[in-house]
Amino acid sequence: MIKVTITQNGELLDTIEFDADNVIASAGGLRVVFRDAMQDCPANGLWHRVTHAAGTVAGRRYLRGADKPHDAVIDGPLSILDEAPDLPPDHRDDIEQDPGARADNDLYHLDRDPDETDEEYRERCKMLGCDESGHIRLPRRRPVACLVPCIICGRPLEDDSAGNNQPVRGLAFQCGGHWPSAVFDAAPGWLEINICEPCLQRAAGRQLVLHGDRASRSLPAIYKLWQWPKRSKDHLP
Repeated sequence: MIKVTITQNGELLDTIEFDADNVIASAGGLRVVFRDAMQDCPANGLWHRVTHAAGTVAGRRYLRGADKPHDAVIDGPLSILDEAPDLPPDHRDDIEQDPGARADNDLYHLDRDPDETDEEYRERCKMLGCDESGHIRLPRRRPVACLVPCIICGRPLEDDSAGNNQPVRGLAFQCGGHWPSAVFDAAPGWLEINICEPCLQRAAGRQLVLHGDRASRSLPAIYKLWQWPKRSKDHLP
């Protein structure tokens, strides 16, 4: 960990600590963690890294005493939340889904070798227990439930990864903490919640879901409303 102290006329202005991944900035009693900020550093020299860490803090302008970003930068994205209707989700609602939309994961097909004749392919299928067209139905694995259900409606979710929290018909969201919340910030590990697709679709319809992106980690994020994707039958898996 490299620590940089910034003073002016003998007065302490700021302290910046950083390693190969993160930047930690402190101004008075305020402490802000910029995660993965150093991965964008263009060079490995000490002063290049110091400049990059300082530029990250200055560019994001989150610290006390730094110039605040224009009000429109903050108020614009947040104003859409004020217009969202305050309607609680109904746990009885559900999403209509094509029964063929989910892949038949237990049906396996044996690929042919480039120079394999029809007779050789049929013989290999027979040897491996496939039918003449090369298909075999593998034993279906027993479904495993996610450790936690949907945080909105409490609907149980199946874990497709059997342990790594990959919800079927749902999404998992992680948070490593952030300022100004003091509940969970810069602690080991992360917090994780699950949201089922029906609740996520209703929230998107009520304009409660944001899609964020940024050109680089040193620039402010750009937000827009996220819309539930419209899938045609031609694009179903």
